[in-house]
Amino acid sequence: MASRKIVVFGVTGIQGASVAKALLADTENKWDVVGITRDPASKGSKAVADLGVTLAQGDLDDPASYAPALAGAYGAFINANFWANYKGDAAPAKATEIRQCSGAVDAALAAGVKHIVYSALESFAPAQELPHFDSKAEVVAYLKKLNAPATPLYTAYYYSNVFMSAKGAVLDLPIPEDAVIPAFDAGQIGLWARAAFRDPAKWIGKDMYAAGENITAKQIAAVLSQVAGHEVRPLNYTREQFLELDKNGALDHEIWLNYLAIVEDRWHRDVKASREIAPDAWDFKTWAENNAAAIKEHFVAA
Repeated sequence: MASRKIVVFGVTGIQGASVAKALLADTENKWDVVGITRDPASKGSKAVADLGVTLAQGDLDDPASYAPALAGAYGAFINANFWANYKGDAAPAKATEIRQCSGAVDAALAAGVKHIVYSALESFAPAQELPHFDSKAEVVAYLKKLNAPATPLYTAYYYSNVFMSAKGAVLDLPIPEDAVIPAFDAGQIGLWARAAFRDPAKWIGKDMYAAGENITAKQIAAVLSQVAGHEVRPLNYTREQFLELDKNGALDHEIWLNYLAIVEDRWHRDVKASREIAPDAWDFKTWAENNAAAIKEHFVAA
């Protein structure tokens, strides 16, 4: 079986590493995985190299730095980290992500790449601005404008975000406890990306959605309670309390906008359809059970 080369941008990040691992573990196809990293000597780079990834030094801000790695590649997984460039002002972070990903798209197409899988999010405009999402939506629009051979892979809320919401025995999610959150294990995004690369005839030009479960803060807290071995309580803000957070500046505006999309029920995923693509994807409880030590460390009984 002839192998095909896939270039993975951000290979040391949670998404890139997952894609690399899924491709290397594929029993149906052979893939040569080349990972773009700014620092091949970093701990994360060495970890993926030990799995069989060929490292290539490159920086998303400098397309010339990674252009040689794209030579002869069949496919590319492109993603960028909005939050890495967010310093309290969304506009420059949005512009940077659009520039970085558009540059990667241009370089991939110039190299003759036949299939791009792009880590995407949708826009809710004009109902709501959300730069973290809008930047990715603009890159999707760019792919479509170019008629690029691409699969936009729409992600969801990371299960692991609960660690950032750990406040003792409280799940510090400032939303109503019944607000539905489309979520998944970002460490499993490779399952969907691999499915796209396996079947280009089906997925080029089509949208793909990654989701493991639609879940509420109340349900998250219940699972965390079971795994932590003690009660973990949700904040259970009312809608009015949530809206007040932005008025009084108690929560970063960009973070608040992300939660607003959930509170206003704008962000949707068809979990059944998503898990048909990736049958091994975890629901939140399975993820929590597989991360029990970290949950017990973060959520401490009062």
